[in-house]
Amino acid sequence: MSIRNTCTARVMPCFGFGTSLARKNYGITPNRHPRTIRGGGKMRILIATDGSEYSRAAIDKCCEMIANPKDAHVKVVSAYEDSYPIAAEPYAVSAEFYQQIINAAENQSAEFAADAAATIRKRFKENAIDVTTDVLRGSPEQKIVEEAKEWRADMVIVGCHGRGFWGRMLGSVSDAVVHHAPCSVLVVRNGHRNN
Repeated sequence: MSIRNTCTARVMPCFGFGTSLARKNYGITPNRHPRTIRGGGKMRILIATDGSEYSRAAIDKCCEMIANPKDAHVKVVSAYEDSYPIAAEPYAVSAEFYQQIINAAENQSAEFAADAAATIRKRFKENAIDVTTDVLRGSPEQKIVEEAKEWRADMVIVGCHGRGFWGRMLGSVSDAVVHHAPCSVLVVRNGHRNN
């Protein structure tokens, strides 16, 4: 199966997505059996954002794919990692300074998630869409996969940074999510609107 505009071929359109998009981009027809979604009811879509242009492309693609906003529940997450003290000599930097760094990272992640949720709500302003946000503390790839399991997501959507050979060799968040998520994963390239 070839999937246009994505970095991976592990996505399968499901209930709640437009059939024309599924036929055009994926060459398959979505499952028409009602309530075959894992969570029963609404399609549960988890979007991970880091505030980058790649994440914005993933948010745009998600909005394009939702045919009926009433049949979708979108959860936007943003993850941050703690910074650990690295100092040449003991007590070179105060604990308060590191706490400020952690607080700034958490606030920035919360802002990224809130901005993404606002973008989604704006796209569906005439039809209310169920959108929630969460900030995850820890390794982004691990926390996104854990959240997909705990929240029982039907699909995870992430942006592809497109770092090339060395980025894939050294590992990336999208690569880890593709290989470890309990559900379908859509990895969106930044230039998806140009094709």
